[in-house]
Amino acid sequence: FLRLVIEGSATGLRVFMGDERAMREGLRAGACGIVPGCANFEPQTYVQAYEAAMAGDDAALERRFARMMALRERLVLASPCWLS
Repeated sequence: FLRLVIEGSATGLRVFMGDERAMREGLRAGACGIVPGCANFEPQTYVQAYEAAMAGDDAALERRFARMMALRERLVLASPCWLS
C-alpha cells in the first residue's frame, strides 16, 4: 500500500483506504480518503479520523482509531455474518 501511495502520487494516482485496521497508517502514508464499512453505522467517527489525519493531529487520530476498532469489534466481528 505504501508503495502504491508513494509511487502512484507521481502519476496522479489517488488511493482510498478501506481496511479499518490499516486506516490510521494509510492516512498517515497519504491515502486521499477512507471507505470503511462501519462508517454506515457511525459516520462522524470516520469523518473526525480523516480530518485529524489531514491536520496531522496524531492524538485525535489515535482517539478516533480506538473508537473505530471498538466499532469493528462490536459490529464486524460480533457474529459470523456482520451484515446481520
